[in-house]
Amino acid sequence: MFGKTRYKRTLIYAAIGSSVLLAMVAVLLPGYRLLMAFFLYTATLNSGLIPFPTMTFAIFLGKSHSPFLVAAVGTAGSAVSSVIVYYLMVKLSHKKSMRRIENNRFIQSWKVLARRSPFLGLVVFNTIPFPADPSRFLAIFNRYSMVKYVMAISLGRFVRYSLLAMLGDTFRISNGVLIVLTVALIVLPLLAKKCGSSGSNVEIGKLGTRSS
Repeated sequence: MFGKTRYKRTLIYAAIGSSVLLAMVAVLLPGYRLLMAFFLYTATLNSGLIPFPTMTFAIFLGKSHSPFLVAAVGTAGSAVSSVIVYYLMVKLSHKKSMRRIENNRFIQSWKVLARRSPFLGLVVFNTIPFPADPSRFLAIFNRYSMVKYVMAISLGRFVRYSLLAMLGDTFRISNGVLIVLTVALIVLPLLAKKCGSSGSNVEIGKLGTRSS
């Protein structure tokens, strides 16, 4: 128990320390402020609870900064958000509404798959440009080790951000294209969700009409 507590505290202190260090760098080195903004972005808005895209941001930074540096900063932010999400989801898991979600058949099926290789699954789903939220939340529902959880996400995100930054460095995609792509990545999922909910309402209306 002592060992687990010590590792958790180490992660938390490391997250706080890296945040303070990066803030100091942003003040002392103005040329790196965009990287610091990327850190804050990945640590907050891209926590998984609010799925804003990071792909275009990493590509943009890759045009002016080392891919390794971009990946390191983005990974540090993702590690901070992972600790926050882990503790938040553990607290929420005790609520009745979260228990219903956890007991859902779909979630239960995925939990079986997640138990087979949770670390590798987290790494893969955080590397590929695919919504990683299900794998992250399922790992927490399975009471997966927080230390391994953060390590797996950090490893996957480091690879992802490195590849994206190298893409920006190699192809020099214009800022206009990146802006359009960012808007599309935000708007399209919202439209898909809206269309899905509308379709559900139509089906419910049909069922009501048939029953009457």
